[in-house]
Amino acid sequence: MRIFNIEKDNKKFMFINGSRNTQHGFAHDCTMFINDVETQTAHCYYLNRTWEMYTYQTACLSAVRQEIERYKKEQIADFKELNGYKKMTATRTTQFEKEFSMHPYYRTLKACYDELKNKCFY
Repeated sequence: MRIFNIEKDNKKFMFINGSRNTQHGFAHDCTMFINDVETQTAHCYYLNRTWEMYTYQTACLSAVRQEIERYKKEQIADFKELNGYKKMTATRTTQFEKEFSMHPYYRTLKACYDELKNKCFY
């Protein structure tokens, strides 16, 4: 088991990672906590080896991507309700994407993702 900790914008991200054997190889499992609350779990399956910068990188990145997608879906629903929209057109999507990119929580998640992607946790 390996634990990675990152702090961004007064939020503590903790990634608890483990590995296990599978029928055809092995898997990396990651559980992500934000301020000690479990938010996402991710699993990556491999046949014989990984090509990561550090062990568990792909699983950690996957957990953050899942949280970004969960938050984005929530924000799209709020955006549609607030504006009385039933569906998202190309123009509305562009408007939403511009607003979403400025959300503090998204920016914090993106900063965490970038650190996981570019920093070597050895």
